[in-house]
Amino acid sequence: MRKYFVGLFRVTFAFLIAFSYLFSPLTVHAKEATTILELKDHLAELEAEKTRQANAKKQTQSEINQSKSNIYNAYQEKEKNIQEVEDAKNKVTEAEEAIKQASEDIDNMLRYYQLTRNGNDYMEYFSDSSSITEMIMRMKSVESITKYYDNKIKSLQNLIVEKQNRQVELEEANKQLDGNINKFSNALSTLNDKMAAIDEISEDIDTQIAAQKSVIKYYQSICDSETQKLSTCTSDPQSFGWVKPTVKGRISSGFGYRSFDSSFHPGIDIAGNNEGTPEYATAAGRVAAITYKSSCGGNMVYIHVTVNGKRYTVQYAHMLDIKVKLNQIVTTDTVVGTVGGYSTSKYYSGGYDTCAYGAHLHYGVATGWYHVDYSSWNQFVAHLINPPGFPSTGVWWYKR
Repeated sequence: MRKYFVGLFRVTFAFLIAFSYLFSPLTVHAKEATTILELKDHLAELEAEKTRQANAKKQTQSEINQSKSNIYNAYQEKEKNIQEVEDAKNKVTEAEEAIKQASEDIDNMLRYYQLTRNGNDYMEYFSDSSSITEMIMRMKSVESITKYYDNKIKSLQNLIVEKQNRQVELEEANKQLDGNINKFSNALSTLNDKMAAIDEISEDIDTQIAAQKSVIKYYQSICDSETQKLSTCTSDPQSFGWVKPTVKGRISSGFGYRSFDSSFHPGIDIAGNNEGTPEYATAAGRVAAITYKSSCGGNMVYIHVTVNGKRYTVQYAHMLDIKVKLNQIVTTDTVVGTVGGYSTSKYYSGGYDTCAYGAHLHYGVATGWYHVDYSSWNQFVAHLINPPGFPSTGVWWYKR
């Protein structure tokens, strides 16, 4: 049962980190980038965030090392205590044997002096003395021998009590050490989860940085200056209507707030297709961003399209495969990727997409063009709309 709760905690922790990354970006811009200079500002923020994540990783690693050291020291102290308990038990056994031997020695000594037979022999031993002096010497001899063994036995008994008390102290100390080991182990588990999340975010940031550099390079190749409006540089194709991303399907979860958990669903889920089913561009445009193996969203593609003279950013998420490249021009006949969605699918490396259960396409549409990095995600979410051209939830369609 404990393993179950630990595993549940780790999945929950990783999901919360991934969710905060995808739906609560660390940097928010008031407007979308309209020039190459603004794209470079976004890139600088991504690189600054990468530095922050690197510092967080360094700090977390230091805490991990300290937790490991604490666990090691606690185990060492416990082993030392266990050995001392064993030594104390041996000392008690030795003392009990020594008491037994001392009792036998004094008994044998008294027998030697004929003091253990009966009262008459005891008195005869003293009265048989040739003089008062000899009698006193005999009495003192017996007294000294008896006192010596009495002291020896008392000393051994005190040693037994001391070692038994020490055993109790050590056993209590080991209980405290067990508690500390459990506390340090839980802290280490949490820190390892945190480190995994940091590594994942850092990997995503690297992907975003590479994508942003590619976007900047693309616009530098078609714009006359870095201050020219991006909308005046591009000659991307336009469409005069929408088509659906799959040949058939049904909406299994609609756009907006869900009644069952009051969460906001930033798009629609299209079900009814097996993994590997082709997903098409819903309007002509250009691939603006690609994300691979996000922990919440999996493989994702964002496409800038212009429909009826208005700009939109289209999102595809939970994809099994991506079939397009960054800055590629697409038409409604272009296969963007294929349906994914099983977080434990054999096609997924370790089931990295923890937000998906069941094969489906998450499809989102926002008004405006966004490059969907840390700095522009809020703008994308703020401008999401209910994707046009779909039937009601649960109703099937069989053509695009």
